[in-house]
Amino acid sequence: MEELIEGIRWAFIDMLEKENEWMDAGTKRKAKEKARAVLAKVGYPEFIMNDTYVNEDLKAIKFSESDYFGNVLQTRKYLAQSDFFWLRKAVPKTE
Repeated sequence: MEELIEGIRWAFIDMLEKENEWMDAGTKRKAKEKARAVLAKVGYPEFIMNDTYVNEDLKAIKFSESDYFGNVLQTRKYLAQSDFFWLRKAVPKTE
């Protein structure tokens, strides 16, 4: 998968150099820098496969086999709290 992503990245950079006449040299340079800096995020983050991490992260939610609606409410509350935690904070590039 990484080879495919690198191929796309270099095809984009090649296109900037050869097929792009409307950008000036400085803008092309910046676009190439950005293209090289893009992090490839395909699939899911590695921590998802770490059961210990996921269990610890989700331990605040107590699911019930008989209360579907309560499960949905708890999950939505958890997700909202998680979103509020990140509000106005810089998100790490790895997230």
